[in-house]
Amino acid sequence: MLFLVNLMPFFMPIAVVADNDRDDFAEAVALLCGAGSEEEIDEDILESYSRLARHPLHLNTASHRTVAASGLLTPYQAASFYDYRSRNGDVLSFSELAAINGFGDTFAMALSHFVVLDSDKPLGAAELQPKADSEIIVRSTMKAETGGGGDYAYGTKLRVTYGDDFSFGVTAKRSYGSDGLFPQSVNASVLLAKRNLKLVLGDFNARFGQGLVWRSGFGLAGFGSGAAFSVNPTGLSPAWSYSSPGRGGGLCVSMGRMELTTAMKLAGKEVMPLINASLFLPVGQLGLTMTKEAVSLDTRFCTGRVDWFGEAAYGIQKRSPALISGLVFNPEYGKKLGLRLRFYPSAYKVSTASAGGATARSSDEIGATIGYEAADFIMTLDAMERPSDRSRQYRAVLSYIFSSDGPCSLSLRAVERFKPETELPFKTDLRAQLGYTSGRWQHALRVNALICRYAGYLGYYEAGWMDSRQISLFDIGHWDDRIYVYERDAPGNFSSRVFCGRGWNVQVYAGITCRTRDWKRFSLYAKAMIQDCTREEPHDRRMVELRLQAVARF
Repeated sequence: MLFLVNLMPFFMPIAVVADNDRDDFAEAVALLCGAGSEEEIDEDILESYSRLARHPLHLNTASHRTVAASGLLTPYQAASFYDYRSRNGDVLSFSELAAINGFGDTFAMALSHFVVLDSDKPLGAAELQPKADSEIIVRSTMKAETGGGGDYAYGTKLRVTYGDDFSFGVTAKRSYGSDGLFPQSVNASVLLAKRNLKLVLGDFNARFGQGLVWRSGFGLAGFGSGAAFSVNPTGLSPAWSYSSPGRGGGLCVSMGRMELTTAMKLAGKEVMPLINASLFLPVGQLGLTMTKEAVSLDTRFCTGRVDWFGEAAYGIQKRSPALISGLVFNPEYGKKLGLRLRFYPSAYKVSTASAGGATARSSDEIGATIGYEAADFIMTLDAMERPSDRSRQYRAVLSYIFSSDGPCSLSLRAVERFKPETELPFKTDLRAQLGYTSGRWQHALRVNALICRYAGYLGYYEAGWMDSRQISLFDIGHWDDRIYVYERDAPGNFSSRVFCGRGWNVQVYAGITCRTRDWKRFSLYAKAMIQDCTREEPHDRRMVELRLQAVARF
């Protein structure tokens, strides 16, 4: 007892809070990156936005180059913001930001996770000194299932930063099915920055142009919203994910409106060099990217109410061109019209490309996409043909959100895919979700139907405040009708589970955050799941899983 009494001063004052912003964060990431739903988000894009959330952009005082490198705003939004700020002064609230052309309430609320709307520094005020910040994440997962025994996985992340001048990060991971106790993969990165120089060593991300020559990691397969039509080239940055997007190093030099980047990626005994030169203008940017496999010229700029984007590339080995071109027109407040054309011949094959399309690869695809977006409605239509075998695919996405000032919300989503040359030409995905919020209490009811070979159905109900409980029922007779569901998980982990068979699933999630005298924040999350499922197998399968994650920031 005396030992516990002596520990009390260390933990006082202490604040215990529930972490209920993770769902809003997931929705914001999906909106900004153009994912049609949370199920399409992967670890790489999550880490990029998580880094922005930890070090938000000071929008009123950021330079044009800093805003462009963040990837948060389109050229039209940036031009509209700077025009408004020049006439009215600093933007001091997100309701004011929402009133600017090109933003709107939904987009402004999504940005609230990643930007700060502070005003200019008063004259004579001292410069803010950089602050040291450290973060440790430890997670573990254990599961047991009938007929398959048990297994475990774990992951660890450590990062130390000092303002924008220095960061060091290391990750280690052991996956299910690995042999032995030791990590399956270990990744590390170092960032050194001073004035106009930035050096990145170890595991790094490099994103230039529209992704025809070099874009690390994430590439959307399909176009669920207008935000997916184009991507913002965010340049060179250190990676802090469990999977390495590229290992080597790079140097970035800024010279006024010019930025020169050179990097090398190591892949076994092979070395992939990269050179990029970018010019940042008040209304957009131009870029030239070169590797030993391809060279490209890309542009993003704004004229009036229109965002133009494009990249023209040439594959050196097969002497094959590739092209992305498009525009987004903002006819009035809260509305957008988009067009995207893509031309990836079958001979165009670049190992570092990730430009997106009907699939995540950037080869053997010719297509066009149109889209319309309003405050509560999204529609995209995509048509694609593969030059190698002349096969075609058509895809339509419709989303509608019934918005109100009350506690209830209703969202509907329908996706239809048509492949005329395949055995199963039609695939229909229908989804409805009803939400109810009362203070910090949240309720969600989702019904999902997927029709392809047969028909699969899934429904779940979730409720919680300090914790969360989710009950799912599903009847999916074939793997072709499988349904993916985004699950509540600890921050930094976007978990998407695939359901197939007939059965039920129950999950309980709880998280607690403490603030102490010496630690900025300590969080502990736990998730328990039990699932009973009948499949077309010799035995039924019952699985129990437990996930734990601890996060310390100091």
